[in-house]
Amino acid sequence: MTRDSDPSHRFDALVRQFTEDSHALFGEMSARLESCRADLREARDLAFPAVLALTQILEGRDSFTYGHSRRVARYSIRLAEHLKWPTDQIKLLNMGALLHDIGKVIIPDSVLLKEGKFTPLDFETMQLHSSTSGKIVHRLGFLGEDVENWVLFHHERFDGTGYPDGLKGEEIPIGARIYSLADAYDAMTSVRRYRQKMPHWTALDEITSCGGRQFDPDLANEFSLAMAEPPEE
Repeated sequence: MTRDSDPSHRFDALVRQFTEDSHALFGEMSARLESCRADLREARDLAFPAVLALTQILEGRDSFTYGHSRRVARYSIRLAEHLKWPTDQIKLLNMGALLHDIGKVIIPDSVLLKEGKFTPLDFETMQLHSSTSGKIVHRLGFLGEDVENWVLFHHERFDGTGYPDGLKGEEIPIGARIYSLADAYDAMTSVRRYRQKMPHWTALDEITSCGGRQFDPDLANEFSLAMAEPPEE
């Protein structure tokens, strides 16, 4: 029996060939995937000015919340940097924060700009904005499922009493838990129709005291550390 006709030799040769072909195939697939990722990153960078413009148009409806989404983005980034998130994830967190309230475009002025106390129907109407924001991010198509869910669930509460789905604890995506903290901090430290703004340290105390109920307790503590230096006005 010759070496070439030896079954074990043929098997070894087939294995070597399969391994070489597999490496070549996976190398080609990796190169294509990296090219797609680069294209996606470029698309996100190009879309950023449009996202910012959408945010400014929305906030232009209400002088009391003008700049809110940009501040939420800034505070979210501050926490993410404190947590050592990678740069690409921080960029996505920023884009999502800018769009977290974009669903308010469907909320009528009679509710969005209401000065008096909300009725149960007003609350129900306002709650539609988070699911609408998630749908808008989904339709944009270039931010991905993670950002869609961060936006969709930013009004969930750690104890499960939030909306739209009543998620609890770590069922809530971490980006949504970060937005929840940044959103609440900005709401407390900004002037609104119904109250004056709260001092920085009082707001941080309120956030940490609500850990385990409204907020992720660990993230609430980290947020207070990240925000130890009051933000510039």
